[in-house]
Amino acid sequence: MQSVYTYDDYRAYLRDVIATKKRTSRTFSYRQFNQRAGLKSSGHLKLIIDGARNLSQETIYRLTRGLGLSEPESRFFESLVHFNQSKTHDEKDFHYQQLLTKYPPRHAQLLDADYYHLFSHWYTIAILELIRIEACAANAARIAKHLKPNVPANKIRQSLKLLEQSGMIRCVGARYERTEKMLTTSDAVRSLAVTKFHEQVTELALQALKHDPVPEKEFSSLTIAIAREDLPQLKQRIQEFRRYIHALIEHSERPRTDVAQLNIHLFTMTSQGDDV
Repeated sequence: MQSVYTYDDYRAYLRDVIATKKRTSRTFSYRQFNQRAGLKSSGHLKLIIDGARNLSQETIYRLTRGLGLSEPESRFFESLVHFNQSKTHDEKDFHYQQLLTKYPPRHAQLLDADYYHLFSHWYTIAILELIRIEACAANAARIAKHLKPNVPANKIRQSLKLLEQSGMIRCVGARYERTEKMLTTSDAVRSLAVTKFHEQVTELALQALKHDPVPEKEFSSLTIAIAREDLPQLKQRIQEFRRYIHALIEHSERPRTDVAQLNIHLFTMTSQGDDV
């Protein structure tokens, strides 16, 4: 039997469980399972698996009983359903954090807690870049002196520990250095984590707009009428520009002294109605 803890999509879990039951039991049928779980409609489970219907709280209870899940597994499955069915970013974020608390001890977390926590706080990514600066690579106290806005030393130590545990940095003697490790994760967690990160760095940009001296910032914007069909090309050009800036800085021979944040936003300010 598949372990529910190895899934980040409850429909995929149900699909695999049913496929296994069909393969291992000649007498298995959707009707038989629905009766065991107390589901009224014979096609209800298939509609759920196919994405045509969502699960209600009552159906979650009936399904976990029909699947024979333990109480901890049932609580995890319930949170997974709420995570997958969340309609807003805040709801999804809440249920994701609930999921992280419901893995059994010593069980590998498929939902990539490291990736999520790395992007949950803007300063963790800033610290990862600060380590490349000679004067900041030694310890949390030195890093704290350079970060803006200020971040408490205990939070910096937590971020350093997370970066080290995830393999992004290593401690060499009395200083830290970056590794070449890249983190990968599921689309659901990537979208959730990156959205959270963008919210924070956008707020930092607002603070910089208000308070930073002009020589240390560059803000510009363009409001323009476009053809919606041109959006993909605009996004591609922005991505190319971002890669160009990255390559330009990476190939600079000057010693690194600061960490900067480049935010690029492109979004529509109109909706498409019948008369557009």
